[in-house]
Amino acid sequence: MQDTQDKVKVAQDQAVAAWANWEAVNNSCREAYYTFRKSVGGEGEAYARYTEACLNRDAYYAEAMETAENFWRQECNAEAKKKN
Repeated sequence: MQDTQDKVKVAQDQAVAAWANWEAVNNSCREAYYTFRKSVGGEGEAYARYTEACLNRDAYYAEAMETAENFWRQECNAEAKKKN
């Protein structure tokens, strides 16, 4: 039972960390967008930074969703073991 609880805790910690990473990258993306919108003359470079930030954000979102799903699976497995 302790092994199951440990797996749930590890999965939960990974999910929390992944969402924190996504939030940081999302904030970076937002900042890049603001920079792009405010830029005068350097729009191409600012837009390229914004586009790259969005790609990074999307990758971190996929990772966060994957870790969240792993946490949910571990949590469901733990609940199922409690009932048996």
